[in-house]
Amino acid sequence: MLHKIVPLFLFTALGCRGDPGELPERSVTDVVVDCWFLEEAKSRSAGLGVAFSRSKALLVLRNVSISSESSPDPWSSFQIPEGDDELIVIEVDTSGLSIPEGDTWLHADCAGEQIECEVGALPEDGDGEPGADRRYLASLQLPSSNLGMTLMLVGRGEAARVVPTAAEFLVYTRTSRIRTRLGSPVLVHCAQEGVGGPQLSAEWRRQHQGSGRQLYSLSGGEGRLEGEGASVDTDRARAEGLLSLRLDRVGVAEEGTYICAVMGEHGQAQQTSLIEVMEPPRVRVFTQTFGAGPRPRLLLVCEASGFFPLAVDIAWLVPAPEDDSDPVPLAPLVFGSHRHNRDGTFNLSAEVALEGWPEEEEGGGGPGPLYTCQVTHPALDAPLAVNLRPQPPDDQAARYLHVVYQGALLSVLLLVAVMYLCRGNRTPTEMPSVPGPDKTTQD
Repeated sequence: MLHKIVPLFLFTALGCRGDPGELPERSVTDVVVDCWFLEEAKSRSAGLGVAFSRSKALLVLRNVSISSESSPDPWSSFQIPEGDDELIVIEVDTSGLSIPEGDTWLHADCAGEQIECEVGALPEDGDGEPGADRRYLASLQLPSSNLGMTLMLVGRGEAARVVPTAAEFLVYTRTSRIRTRLGSPVLVHCAQEGVGGPQLSAEWRRQHQGSGRQLYSLSGGEGRLEGEGASVDTDRARAEGLLSLRLDRVGVAEEGTYICAVMGEHGQAQQTSLIEVMEPPRVRVFTQTFGAGPRPRLLLVCEASGFFPLAVDIAWLVPAPEDDSDPVPLAPLVFGSHRHNRDGTFNLSAEVALEGWPEEEEGGGGPGPLYTCQVTHPALDAPLAVNLRPQPPDDQAARYLHVVYQGALLSVLLLVAVMYLCRGNRTPTEMPSVPGPDKTTQD
């Protein structure tokens, strides 16, 4: 993003060019980015830990290599603006390195993209003697282009407002954010420039929900993988500085932030890539009936299955009475509990009960209304809609079921009545008499 006080001619220096045919043949230019400068506060309160100050700054990348078609006019090299004593200007000599994607950084502002930039001062080495070198980390992110870059800078001399530095090495990625389907292979890009092959020391780590583990380490020219399902080409890492991590099959367990860190002589620089699993739901709609009688109530069921992440929204809709109106949501919806599948995905169902059969709501005659289950999920570009037109039972079948129902009920009642009557007419069994002693009466 351009700084507001920069003179008009700076627009050309930053790459908002006119007719490409009028541009001279050039291979380097300056890239200027609005930035924040972070530094440990000189005063801190006891017990509150380390505090940092944040100030507006300009990051000026000198001598960035670009294609000839992107080169600005030769007279438009960036000049540090005067009159703003509070603005910190960090000049970076990049002549010893090749800034990746120079054209993209150069034209980001003209394309309406915003570069996120922070420069932080690292703790001073030694006793902090006057004139000693000071190191800084500059982080640039361009989310719209999936780019990220971190530079290790060394300060030259002392300056209150303008800080001249040189880039020692850098780490960058072209995959700052990756969205992938379940089970897909993924290549997480990372590369470095400025650290020699034999001296290169690097690692890959994964962090997710407060836990982390090392995936790969490179030290002394030897690469070591931790676990299975991931690989890094160590030969290319030593020869070209390419540290890309290949994941054979991404599941829910592989989600998280992947950190590519390169250790230099005076500190480390790193870039992060966020991997998100996005699995869209499969949607099924059907009807169920409940209640007794020839006209049981109708239940509309919508089931979304196999989706990830958990964020899903399900709604049942019915056309509005007016043709030009939006569909009307049905309520109340009854949601089932989330069911967790073995692969980490989820299932969820939503159902709504209708007060009567569709043709009754329509006054009889003609097909009933068309109901729609609409499912919204981050893995879908647009809400997924599945239609359902419930079919009422056939009248003849309904009459037959009604007769069967009445016959079964009558049979049960007759059986109960017969059993009751049989118990009421039963007489006690006469017991045989037992002869007693013979009694005689004497006159």
